[in-house]
Amino acid sequence: MGTRTIIITALLFVLSGAALVLPATTLAAEDDAWTAQLLPGQSGFKRPAPFIVAEQLLPKREIRGTKIPKPAVRLGRKQATDKVKQRYRQHKVLSVNLISSKGPATYRVKTLSADGVVKYVFVDGNSGEVFE
Repeated sequence: MGTRTIIITALLFVLSGAALVLPATTLAAEDDAWTAQLLPGQSGFKRPAPFIVAEQLLPKREIRGTKIPKPAVRLGRKQATDKVKQRYRQHKVLSVNLISSKGPATYRVKTLSADGVVKYVFVDGNSGEVFE
């Protein structure tokens, strides 16, 4: 081998070693720069700052067992009964129940006609609209 080949080989060997060491030290330095907050309950373990920012941008998850807030109801039970009585004058109101499990608040009104037919009528709790 010539001197030139030995020098080139040595330079390549040094550069390849630097290529292996340099990224590791750079990553370690970046990791230290990005750490900002300790995880709760775990001393010594740090969470990178980008994760903290991402958590703040994500929508909050609902946790099982938490109660879902009830929808706002503008119309009272008495007002819903009056709306049904105005529309179905010959019917007798048997019961009024507020349904608020999904969607907007709605009253389910059970009526009895003069012929003895039971009918369920619904009243929108926000607008007061009566529908079947």
